[in-house]
Amino acid sequence: MPPRNPGIHTATYSGVEVYECLIKGVSVMRRRHDSWLNATQILKVADFDKPQRTRILEKEVQKGHHEKVQGGYGKYQGTWVPFKRGLELAVQFKVDAVMSPILEFDVNGEEPPALKRSSSQKSRSTPGRTRQRKNGNHTSNGNLGRNSSTASSSESIAKEESNIVSSYKKLPNGAKPSAGPVSAIAAGDDDRRLSSSSIGRAQSSPKYASNSYHDVTSQSAALDTPLDKYEEALLDFFLHPEESQIPAFLYNPPSDFQVNSVIDDDGHTSLHWACSMGHVEMIKLLLRANADIGVCNRLNQTPLMRSVIFTNNYDCKAFNQVLDMLQSTLYTVDVYGQSVLHHIALATATPSKLRAAQYYLDCVLEKLTSMQSVNNVLRLINLQDTNGDTAILICARNGAVSCVNALLSYNANPNLLNRQQHSAAEFIAELEKKTDNNVAPPCSSSPPSRPFTFSAPSINNTFGTSQAFGKAIPSISAKFAQLAETYNAQLLEKDEDLVRATKLKQETQRELEQTQRELESLRKNVPNFGVLIEREIDDVKNRCAKEKQNLVMLLESRQAVLLKETLDVQPRLQSANGNTEQDPQHVEVLRERLRMLQRNRSNLTLSMIKLYEGLGIDDTVNSYRRLIATSCGMNVEELDLTILDAVEEALTQETKG
Repeated sequence: MPPRNPGIHTATYSGVEVYECLIKGVSVMRRRHDSWLNATQILKVADFDKPQRTRILEKEVQKGHHEKVQGGYGKYQGTWVPFKRGLELAVQFKVDAVMSPILEFDVNGEEPPALKRSSSQKSRSTPGRTRQRKNGNHTSNGNLGRNSSTASSSESIAKEESNIVSSYKKLPNGAKPSAGPVSAIAAGDDDRRLSSSSIGRAQSSPKYASNSYHDVTSQSAALDTPLDKYEEALLDFFLHPEESQIPAFLYNPPSDFQVNSVIDDDGHTSLHWACSMGHVEMIKLLLRANADIGVCNRLNQTPLMRSVIFTNNYDCKAFNQVLDMLQSTLYTVDVYGQSVLHHIALATATPSKLRAAQYYLDCVLEKLTSMQSVNNVLRLINLQDTNGDTAILICARNGAVSCVNALLSYNANPNLLNRQQHSAAEFIAELEKKTDNNVAPPCSSSPPSRPFTFSAPSINNTFGTSQAFGKAIPSISAKFAQLAETYNAQLLEKDEDLVRATKLKQETQRELEQTQRELESLRKNVPNFGVLIEREIDDVKNRCAKEKQNLVMLLESRQAVLLKETLDVQPRLQSANGNTEQDPQHVEVLRERLRMLQRNRSNLTLSMIKLYEGLGIDDTVNSYRRLIATSCGMNVEELDLTILDAVEEALTQETKG
């Protein structure tokens, strides 16, 4: 019977299970545990380009309840919103109909199938060296009651891979990762460095198999795929790096160069080889040629995983540089569900690789804490492979005390059980007993990364601390989530206050700039305004003084004329009376009277002048006069109508200018 929900399958990205459906070429996801939808994917289905999506997310989506995912697996990244909000977005942008399979999917109904992976590879007819896929049969025997399992069945592989994180990427030549023979590169039977003798071997390594917990049986038809000239040149360089130079075409890659093509029997690309060798310059050249950092070999191993299987990156101390370039693939796992931490832990089974493993582990843990949240770091540290093994369990089983303590310091959980019901805590207890009995732990046949100082109290303390942390993590996570929500609310409020303050600042700045422009314009148009005012006031004062002097002279002249007429009449009266003699005493009296009259006349003249000055001026005008006099630094008595007219004229000219 056909599936009830065609096109929908389950998958796991960055440790989160989702329902996934391909709509209009876009992978649309719906989280299984809370049904949240990816708003970024909805906008992609609605055919919005990246600038439009960013604008819509910032203005409409991220103001509400949302979760922004930036790290981890690429397709899972974006802005996640509750189902109701995601449905509203789909309706708003008219994509609800085309998205109906994922929107109307009944999460309580029939479980959709897990994402299946197929293996195919097309051959190329380019002449040259050929590589041949051979049948391989790889088994492993486990300790502590470990049961063998068969990984060749497609049903079991699909079932197991549905619970792991995977960066499933298609190679340019059509090859996809699948379970297959473990090569010598995967086996790691060269303890120190990658060499040409370790390439192309079909047999598996017991060292690797003893830590993989899988019996891998892969039946693949023999396939001859010739190498082209570019691949052959690259393979020659990798096989004999000390005898040859970097191929010249990498500095200016030709258009027909397929940088992601497979160059050996196990599905490795040039980037896998370069990372395994720790050849930083080659890695940079390949990335510049658009090499895919997430490309996988037949075991779904990324170049980053290949870089920790060998000690080359440790020997040349290049791993931090390699990790910086490949950090986005930290959460990828292979077909066994093993992450890069698992591969580092597997390397501790080889004594000569213990120092390198400790170095790789420190670098990876430091990088994780700098780019991921605590929950995401713990998710990767405590990730279980298809056998249920965690990185700390493998390290503890191999007796790598320094690696165990490093993982415990990052709150790794030692109590997780694998399929054989064993945990890291059991192996830690065994190490404690061996320490008490002065029995050297495994891998002590060669010098460890540092002097072995493992003691029972220290492991007990670390183990107890880890147990306490394991029990407290849920409540701590809830508190952190509550704190983050409160902080986000406060941050949103502060952002709004900042926006308002910014707008007010901008408005004030605009007003200030406008005032400055007006002031500058006035300064340019009337550069000597104060000087002109003072000059005008001086001119008015001078004119006023002259007018006042003229008025006094006019009044004096008028009084002189009247006085002269009076004096002219007096002799005629005396002649008419016949009294021509002058009495000296009488003359003196007349003179004194004349002087008194002159003084009175002078005082009256001044009074008349003041009356002229105040003629027609009321109290309001007098107030203005006092204001103008104070502004001009004059006495009120010195200010008359002429000065006021001059001031008015000057102000009028300034306004017109």
